[in-house]
Amino acid sequence: MKEVGNYIGDIKPKVSIIILNWNTTSITCALLRSIKSNLTYTNVEIILVDNGSSEDPTDEFLSIFGDIKIVLNPSNYGFSAGCNIGVKEAVGDYYFFLNSDTEITPGLIESLLEAFTIDKKTGIVSPVIYSYNGEHSVEFAGYTRVHPITGRSKIIKVRNNDLHLQGKLSESHFAYGAAMMISKELYETVGGLCEDYFAYYEELDWSNRIREKGYKIYCHNEASVYHKGSMSTATNTPFKTFLLTRNRMLYMKRNSFGINYALFLLYFMLIAAPKRLAGYIFTFQFKNISAYIRALSFHLSGKPEYLYKTNDGKFILIKSTD
Repeated sequence: MKEVGNYIGDIKPKVSIIILNWNTTSITCALLRSIKSNLTYTNVEIILVDNGSSEDPTDEFLSIFGDIKIVLNPSNYGFSAGCNIGVKEAVGDYYFFLNSDTEITPGLIESLLEAFTIDKKTGIVSPVIYSYNGEHSVEFAGYTRVHPITGRSKIIKVRNNDLHLQGKLSESHFAYGAAMMISKELYETVGGLCEDYFAYYEELDWSNRIREKGYKIYCHNEASVYHKGSMSTATNTPFKTFLLTRNRMLYMKRNSFGINYALFLLYFMLIAAPKRLAGYIFTFQFKNISAYIRALSFHLSGKPEYLYKTNDGKFILIKSTD
């Protein structure tokens, strides 16, 4: 008899697929069509959290899936809070967080659930992430640890033909936020994603908390998702610059201590920040300069607020709910 997690025999655990949408209705609809075409696991529910889009996407989503749960947030609460809100509506035994700019493949859910059978200490499992465009190269097959001085981690990218050499499961230092599965039991034990991050670095912080409880983070090399990439947050914008800069510092503050954190701050302020600002100056990215300096000042002043962008393009400060 096949065992999945704490379930034995033909009993299939219920999986809650939690998807966030923010002004990406057409992209999210493509994902829903992908799920409708490729989902081979039957005991699922789909929870779609809209993070304050400029137009209500409910009718378009229901035209594809008539029985999904839709949550309409009045504002963009960010990735972390959006995921946690989705969990509040979930009744599954496992939660599968899936970016709206992805498309799934047959057997995905079954493979991810298998990880919890192979190793009872599985905390989170992510599939291999392939680039949707081009030659479908591997975008993610694991993470290295964050360097204690630079505050940087590297994504492990394996050639497609070499994945079979890794075995079914490869241990990763962190999960990948675009697609990650966790059990309800462990989610309730460690708590949800830290909402101070708003977006970026939250899954790294969460993975640390999970590993501290004695669990492992895995990439399942026979499960795959295709990722279109950064559809809700454009690349190289002041908004993204602010979040990546502030959250890198926030992550290190929360996850390194004493001399390690002091060395990181020295490196960041004396090497990383001047180098980045010089790059913005020479490429005339003056709005990114302002966003970068603002991120530094926010973190160093210890402000508990985070920044988000409203539908009219303004930046608003709101208190963290974490």
